Amino acid sequence: MERNLTQFYSMTAFAKLVGKKAFQIHYALECGYLPEPNRVANRRLFSDQDLLLAKRHFAEKSKQKKGEKK
Repeated sequence: MERNLTQFYSMTAFAKLVGKKAFQIHYALECGYLPEPNRVANRRLFSDQDLLLAKRHFAEKSKQKKGEKK
């Protein structure tokens, strides 16, 4: 029997994994750049899927900034 265990992260742990500060994650959520994660006891719990989306978002944002400097 296989179990599908999903890892969840707090805002602080999630921000560290993405390589950003918590306020940057919060800003991306408030502006709609990232989907709102699940909440438990009014705290955000980020999944591995959220982690992939955030890394992709910030990587593309970084590419855009590099293109503007040229």
